[in-house]
Amino acid sequence: MLTRPFERARRFHLGAAVLLYVPLGEVPALFSEAAMWTMLSEELPPEQALDGSMPKGAAEFLVTGRAFAPGGAAAPAVRVGAAFAGRAKTLIAVGDRHLEGDRATQPVPFTEMPLDWSRAYGGPKFAENPLGRGMEEMPLPGIGYRIALPNIQDPTVPPERRHLRPAGFGPIDQTWPQRARHAGTYDDAWLQNDFPGLPKDLDWRFFNLAPEDQRFPRAFDGIEEYAFENLHPAMPQLRGRLPGVAPRLFIARRGNEDTLEEVALGLTTVWFFPHRERAVLIHHGSVDIAEEDGRDVARLVLGADFRGAMRPAEHFRSVMMARLDPENGALLALRDSDLIPAELMMADPMTAPPPGDAGEGDILGQRFRERTAREIEGARAYVASFGLDPDEHAPTLPPPEEPPPDLETLPTRLERISREADEMQRQQEAEHAVRRASLDKELEASGVMTPAELEAEVNTPAAGPPRITAAGSRADLMQIALNARAAGGDPSEINDILNDPEMNLLWERSETQAREAYRLGAHHQNPAPALDAAANARIHAELAAGRAKPRADLCGADLRGLDLSGYDLTEAWLDGADLRGASLAGARLAGAVLAHGNFDGCNLAGADLAAANLGRAKLAGAMLERANLAEAVLTSASLENAVLRGAVLDGADLTDAKLAGADLRGARAKGLTLTKVALPGLMAAGAVFDGAVFIDCDLSGADLTGGSLIEAHFIRTVAPGLLAVGANLNKAAFAENCSLDDARFVGARLGEANLRATRLMRADFSEAILDGADLSDAVAAGARLFHVSARGARFIATDFRDAVLARGDFAGALLSRADLRGADLTEASFYEADLARVHTDRSTRYQGMFQTRMRLRPRRQAGP
Repeated sequence: MLTRPFERARRFHLGAAVLLYVPLGEVPALFSEAAMWTMLSEELPPEQALDGSMPKGAAEFLVTGRAFAPGGAAAPAVRVGAAFAGRAKTLIAVGDRHLEGDRATQPVPFTEMPLDWSRAYGGPKFAENPLGRGMEEMPLPGIGYRIALPNIQDPTVPPERRHLRPAGFGPIDQTWPQRARHAGTYDDAWLQNDFPGLPKDLDWRFFNLAPEDQRFPRAFDGIEEYAFENLHPAMPQLRGRLPGVAPRLFIARRGNEDTLEEVALGLTTVWFFPHRERAVLIHHGSVDIAEEDGRDVARLVLGADFRGAMRPAEHFRSVMMARLDPENGALLALRDSDLIPAELMMADPMTAPPPGDAGEGDILGQRFRERTAREIEGARAYVASFGLDPDEHAPTLPPPEEPPPDLETLPTRLERISREADEMQRQQEAEHAVRRASLDKELEASGVMTPAELEAEVNTPAAGPPRITAAGSRADLMQIALNARAAGGDPSEINDILNDPEMNLLWERSETQAREAYRLGAHHQNPAPALDAAANARIHAELAAGRAKPRADLCGADLRGLDLSGYDLTEAWLDGADLRGASLAGARLAGAVLAHGNFDGCNLAGADLAAANLGRAKLAGAMLERANLAEAVLTSASLENAVLRGAVLDGADLTDAKLAGADLRGARAKGLTLTKVALPGLMAAGAVFDGAVFIDCDLSGADLTGGSLIEAHFIRTVAPGLLAVGANLNKAAFAENCSLDDARFVGARLGEANLRATRLMRADFSEAILDGADLSDAVAAGARLFHVSARGARFIATDFRDAVLARGDFAGALLSRADLRGADLTEASFYEADLARVHTDRSTRYQGMFQTRMRLRPRRQAGP
């Protein structure tokens, strides 16, 4: 579907063109839009629009194609014809020829000839067809410059008059006089009364593309017959009838989204492509709208029915409501049969893959299934050779592979799979209950372990670091070798394994993978258990002796108050460790696991914590000034009142972290993603958040003064009272109901920033740079834009009631339909700005406003 809002006589309308892509032939069908655009891209030149989505003064048909010599035998001339809706048109396609002196050469026989305007009479100086031939010399391969004679002729026009009217079936350009004469008058009266809408004297035939002899006074019924002669390479006569399908178009208006209003459609354009055996049926309609850009139309529902079997509007409304369901709507939207009769939906064989055309993965899967079936058949035959029943003593053949569903059947297939899965789960739960009861009795009888103890052991989540190490694997194998030798066995095979470089590499790789998995996911486990007094004493002794080393295992250690400044604990494990009041200033902890640890009041100033895991760690009041936390995991970490001045947080994960009262002044957090993080009162002056993403965050009263937030994204984030004085927010984006009431952007840079539909009540942008920014639909009542630079900015339909725009530079800005009641525009520059239909009142102040080349028309119509 194509849509286009338009204005006429100061009323707004939404034009719609609904496209049906159908095959020519006896079987009615609708092919996909994707298939249609693929075909059109191959048949129409890039500059040729399919349709203008505007009402037309007449119905019409067009033909794009080629003349084909009957039987494929080259001929000097071929008659071609198109008949539709009781009207026939015949043209003659003639082979290439040119003038030699004042005599025409003999036509060159051809088998195929394009029927476009370049082959009809015309030339660059002929307004009715500047693409044609016959007027001026043109270069001809192997001949030189000659006047090429037209290939397409109308046999009903005498030869001496053929230069007056080009012959063809195809679309006429809107700049050619055949259409341009219907465009209407664009004069001062139009500028005063109708601009930018259509002129009052526009003739709707301006939007017709076909030659006049292919137009009809009324819309088609959709069941008209057609016939084509010599326009198909294999069928000299191609006949048929339109499929009798009627599209259905409904709109829902904003504020009343659940009520559908049908848009009346008429079949006004049929565009044939006979050599492709395809046609595009274009149904036009229009509906009144309240806003010039159609923003008051909230939803569109598009379907189709057979003429004479039209379903009620309530059916389409129920489909819409089902598709809006947050749980199942996306899946139901795949089922086109809810909107289109199922028997009409077919894949275009010209664009669909041929049957059996499987991808590489399907081929491999098929071969695997075939091999498995052969192996099972062999096993069953082997069992049967012993006189046994293969159904009892051999594997059974798997059921036939179910073909993958198409989009239409996918929702039904998934519903069935879900029901089957639920039933299977119920059966498994019932079987499990029976087995559990039997096992409980056996365990109680054995006296080894009670069922409760077994369940507790099985269900206890993992805790602490992995125990897989390369050294441990080698030690275990060496012990097996020693035991074998002591028992008189031969350990040579075991020694071969110990000396195998590939096996040692595998052990090393397994250890590395286990450590990495632990680093990334330790915070999802239970904390490592606390160490006893003896273990803590040993660790204290080693640390006191300076024997701390990378990859040390300090999980669960009590290290409160210790001075570990500058220690190298790279990739060490401190899961669940207690370091309250300790000092790790300048320590190297890159890649370390500190999940679940208690670092309240700990000094980590200047520490290297790059890629470390501090998930669920307690860091309240911790000193992290200048610490490197790039790529660190801080999920659900408690950082209340922590000091992160000058810290590096590039790419860190702070999901669900608690940062109330944290000090991030001067910190760098490029590419940071914050999801559902409460940051009220955040101190982050001078911080760098370039490319950061804030999702569902609370930045109430946060201080970002002088910070850098280039290309930062804020989604569903509230930040009333935000301080961003002097901050750089170039290309920042605020989306999905962000609120920045009372925010201060004084002197900030917001070039090309997107604040569409953002709440900005009483926000202060004084002296800010808003060049190229978009604040359309924003609610900025009472905002201050004093002395801003907003060149080329967009404030379309922005609420600027009682706002201050005084002395601002709004050159080239778009303020159409902005609400400027009570606004102060004193000494502001609106050079070449668009203020069409702005809403002003007596309290709007204009003194000294620069208005050169400012657009004021059309003015807003009186209303509420």
